[in-house]
Amino acid sequence: TIRMYVDENNSGTYEDFEEVIPGNAVTIKKVTTRQITQSGMTRLTQLQPYRRYNFMVNEAKITNPLLLARNKEFSVILDPNSYKVLDIPFYTTGIIEGHVDKVVDGAFVPISGLRINVKSDDGTYETVLRTFVDGSFYSMEIPPGDYEAWVDESQLEFLRMVALPERLIFSVQAKPDGDYIEGLNFILQ
Repeated sequence: TIRMYVDENNSGTYEDFEEVIPGNAVTIKKVTTRQITQSGMTRLTQLQPYRRYNFMVNEAKITNPLLLARNKEFSVILDPNSYKVLDIPFYTTGIIEGHVDKVVDGAFVPISGLRINVKSDDGTYETVLRTFVDGSFYSMEIPPGDYEAWVDESQLEFLRMVALPERLIFSVQAKPDGDYIEGLNFILQ
């Protein structure tokens, strides 16, 4: 039985108070018989013992866009004559947003197309965002953790400008409704 759940306390273990995510978002790379239970869990039958089964989580089938699986791919080897529950923890991600302006004759002018680098402190997540025509940028599905963001150095060099601040430090918390980090703003001079 596959149980997908929201790991609200980040323990990695299912607990009775945690929400079970209903649906069929897990694919298996071998043919089996599949049944969805009333509780929303997927039950697989006709699996062979001592055989490795590879699973993939299809996050597009999860209705809440802020939920991400802790492991998107995993495999198990099954024992004979046994029943197993495969718990797949999901965590609630965050949304970040900010703005980039340059100072021209004492006025703030938005900068579009600028690259903003975002990297987690532990190196497990990294992305590059682009500013929109109004100078804003945002991203969803940022995993919980500590981060820093900065304007791309090569673009700053080309523009002959510096960003203030040079780097922004922020944290995304694992909250039941997700975390929203705003105000990640840079001024170019």
